[in-house]
Amino acid sequence: MNSSHLSLGIVQENPIVGDIKGNLNLAKNAIERILSEEKVDVILFTEMFLTGYPPEDLILRDDLLFAVEEALEGLSKIYPDTYIVMGYPRKIGQNIFNSAGVLHNNEVVLEYHKQELPNYEVFDEKRYFSPGKGPGIFKIGDLKLALTVCEDIWHTKAVRQASRRGADLILNLNASPFHLNKLKERKELISSHSKKYKLPIVYINQVGGQDELVFDGTSMIMDKNGQQQVQLKKFDSESRIIKFKKSGENALDILDSDNIQEENELDDVYKALVLGAKDYIEKNGKFDFVICRQTLEDLSHPEFVVNKLQTISNAGWIGVPSKHFEMMKGIYGNNPNTRGLHHHRWIYVSKNGKWYGLPKMGWTDSISDSSLQMKLDGSPWAHELSFYWEKKIDVFWLLPYCDNLPDDYGDDFVKECLKGTTDPWDLWINILNNSD
Repeated sequence: MNSSHLSLGIVQENPIVGDIKGNLNLAKNAIERILSEEKVDVILFTEMFLTGYPPEDLILRDDLLFAVEEALEGLSKIYPDTYIVMGYPRKIGQNIFNSAGVLHNNEVVLEYHKQELPNYEVFDEKRYFSPGKGPGIFKIGDLKLALTVCEDIWHTKAVRQASRRGADLILNLNASPFHLNKLKERKELISSHSKKYKLPIVYINQVGGQDELVFDGTSMIMDKNGQQQVQLKKFDSESRIIKFKKSGENALDILDSDNIQEENELDDVYKALVLGAKDYIEKNGKFDFVICRQTLEDLSHPEFVVNKLQTISNAGWIGVPSKHFEMMKGIYGNNPNTRGLHHHRWIYVSKNGKWYGLPKMGWTDSISDSSLQMKLDGSPWAHELSFYWEKKIDVFWLLPYCDNLPDDYGDDFVKECLKGTTDPWDLWINILNNSD
């Protein structure tokens, strides 16, 4: 590289929790795409990329940690001439760290351990990880690059450390979930750091759904004056090459610039809900997608949702009369583990005096109880219920979150996406009315 220039490949991808082999292949494919376009100095991946985020109790398994080490060793040997910055867990003694490593010349030449561990709302990193100490800085030519991981950027310590050690650029690896107003919060925060320390910051974020979390991507770069110059796609994978130049004693300049559109929160929430549903289904690999029209009864365009989500289903959607829910409520009450149903919770939601009864997942067993069959016989909608049971369709229900959901439904990704709004139900309607 020219000592005053830097080319950086940014990989915004959708890893799967626990699928180290699959995530490694995802990384290799991304590297090949970038290098086929042009030779770059650094390729940057997101937080805990090799294991996916959040790995939760999987991180306590020694076989998983060993598989991570093997993946790192293999990756470093395939592309020895390129600096690859990768997120992964590292166990040292009895401590496990949330780490970012720099792979070069067949080895890990630098390893930085995340210093600030979030332990609030959807995060519980202190359960698994130990905090790191001190900055992680590596040199490419005459340029110094500092590593930080996710929560580090929400505090000043790691940024201040990088500044004091003479860093020219901060790389911030993230697995930051989406909710309302989150993009605005991020941009204001990163801008304030860049402006205060006169340092450009590369913020790279994971994309995809994982259980109740949805990661929006929206990777970005702020220049030394706190102005945003680059933004990657929202709710989609993307790889980009960004170039920098340093002139004399001045801070590193970004040579690329995007036309960044104004934020559309309604559109963002809609995309988050679709991506969350899509990845929940595809990553679990067991659901046909079925929407019950009754959950969409109050919406202006119920067919709109059906058409949008039809593309990610195997079985399409099935409209079921509202009587179905009253019948199921009468048979099962609040007990989800009877009459052939198991591992499911029933949800009852009241809106404008109407009741909506929804199973959290759906049915996996056929119904054999004779008394139940008697209740179904002769009903005008029995054939629709039989369709579920005879075909044994696995069902995923997309439900607009509203305030009177039971507390035990609090892990739903819909609730997480809509966090921060005072009237989630009306917001959901607006999302549908304002989406293309």
